[in-house]
Amino acid sequence: MIKFSWNAQLLGIAALFLALAPWPPAHAEQPFTIEIQCTIPLNNYICVQTGTPSTTKSFVIETVSFSGQATLGQTVGGNFSFKTGRKAAVAWLPVQSLGASPSAGTGVYVATLPVRLILDPGSPIRMEVYRNSTANSGQNTPYSQRLNLMGYLQ
Repeated sequence: MIKFSWNAQLLGIAALFLALAPWPPAHAEQPFTIEIQCTIPLNNYICVQTGTPSTTKSFVIETVSFSGQATLGQTVGGNFSFKTGRKAAVAWLPVQSLGASPSAGTGVYVATLPVRLILDPGSPIRMEVYRNSTANSGQNTPYSQRLNLMGYLQ
């Protein structure tokens, strides 16, 4: 009987230790999002911008989201390039028109896609966005373009 209660006390202490001990994370993932912005001037058709997410960790991209503006009816395209496995890679954006913006009068263009891309540590991300013409329909501000890359650093 004495031996049983001593074992029961040990089990109770072990259970308390396990309940209070911090659990290690399942993955050493650090959520991360980067937004790269550029503007297409009214008298041009292209913009290019570069961003670098981390110099010490790989960036695993799980979702790509793009939003941009151009003259309504124009075609907008885009891509971003990076390094993976020390090799150059390009991801093309499947840009679609949503029609006219209710506030600005310009055309709104978007793309969203789930991916699994692993960028090398320190790899710059170079975004390129273009429209098929330099024509404008009375706009007086440059066209804003945004690329959001969401995932985690590891």
